[in-house]
Amino acid sequence: MSGRRSPHFRPVCRVHGVFMPPVLRYLTALALIAATLLAATPAARAFPERQRPALVFELTSGRVLIARHAGQPWHPASLTKLMTGYLVLNAVARGELRWRQMVTVSKRAAAVVRAGIAGFGAKPGMKMTVRRMLANLLVRSDADMAVALAEAVAGSEAAFVRRMNTTARLLGMSATRFVNPHGLHDPAQVSTARDMALLAMAIYRDHLKANPANWRFFNSSHVGEGKRKRRNRNHLLFLMKGANGMKTGFLCAAGFNLVASAERGGRIVAAVVMGRKSALSRALYARTLLEAGFRRLAARRFVSSHVRRLNNVARPAPDMSDICKRSQLQIADFTGPQGWAAMLGPYKGLLRAEAALDATLLLTGLDATALPAGIARLPQGGRAAAFLWDMTEAEAAAFCARARRTGATCATLAPPEFRRLATAIGKARAERARKAAMRRKARARQRAARKKAAEKKK
Repeated sequence: MSGRRSPHFRPVCRVHGVFMPPVLRYLTALALIAATLLAATPAARAFPERQRPALVFELTSGRVLIARHAGQPWHPASLTKLMTGYLVLNAVARGELRWRQMVTVSKRAAAVVRAGIAGFGAKPGMKMTVRRMLANLLVRSDADMAVALAEAVAGSEAAFVRRMNTTARLLGMSATRFVNPHGLHDPAQVSTARDMALLAMAIYRDHLKANPANWRFFNSSHVGEGKRKRRNRNHLLFLMKGANGMKTGFLCAAGFNLVASAERGGRIVAAVVMGRKSALSRALYARTLLEAGFRRLAARRFVSSHVRRLNNVARPAPDMSDICKRSQLQIADFTGPQGWAAMLGPYKGLLRAEAALDATLLLTGLDATALPAGIARLPQGGRAAAFLWDMTEAEAAAFCARARRTGATCATLAPPEFRRLATAIGKARAERARKAAMRRKARARQRAARKKAAEKKK
């Protein structure tokens, strides 16, 4: 084994349940001081995807299994509708509403839906039962249903929002402020992964534990029938055995958020992830974290005794709008690859490789900025893998050993082997780019020919 230690690789230790280089314990304090400066930088740089909020906990007890930036303020997007749904369930439980009660869609509720906004498309004066409205709200994230239900519960949207904030305070959601019941963007509407976990626990405690039938509002595969049959937006329900809820959220300013839960052997683990780059990547990432959560739960490896003991922080919520400008994958740049490498995978596609890379870095505790890392499509077979490099043989072996304990597939690559693979990946990438350019040129010629033919007909 080589005795050289990469300058990028550091010993790790556990700090608040996460493995970190010892020096980072000191740098954490400096990071808090620098937090205000982050608000002036592009959010994607201030919060690279590997650093965005993630929290895994036992839904029934609140014991924390994994936590990273759980107290960082974030725009909740449609996770807001979890509070809306919770208050509707409260109203039904108290007899203020009945499941079969008809609710009339107001002009205000109908006006919420516009281009790019998720909604049922209800017209003013349309009537629908409370049960059907709640299902459309939580399964399809319909903004017009949120306003209609808010008005039915509290008489007006403004009164309902006051009730939302009062309830948030009662639940201990100390960093949360609601401005509307649907989650459409308002800079003042913020929450944290910690606070959303407390809300998920309240929903379970008050409305799912004693009445399992209410799970249908969070885990139905679809709502509606026939031509109006609409699929649940939560991809995790179709990707993970045992997944049973809860709610998705998306805004350009927030990225793709998710509160998710899964049950195995009578135990329920939940996760909150925020700021992912696509609906599929948030589901894949959550699945990896939930799988790790079940393993840690079985081993009784807890970060904290309760979600409530995690601290919220006084920082601004970042604006993640760059996510909507361009979805950038962490494509590996193998220019001059050095040292030993670790390969995670292979996986079915780049998104799965990226989700595995980010989750493995979190679960192993390796500093996400310590080593060059990225994903790449393998030269043959169309599958993808994630890579970390510039390590010694011992460091690569140690990383893979930790990665395998998290459930990942990991192999070490000696420098000659890694260079050959990197070269082959580069050649295959160049060939795909060449063929893509040829296809673009062919389509351009076809468009030009059609345009010329149309002009001749005139």
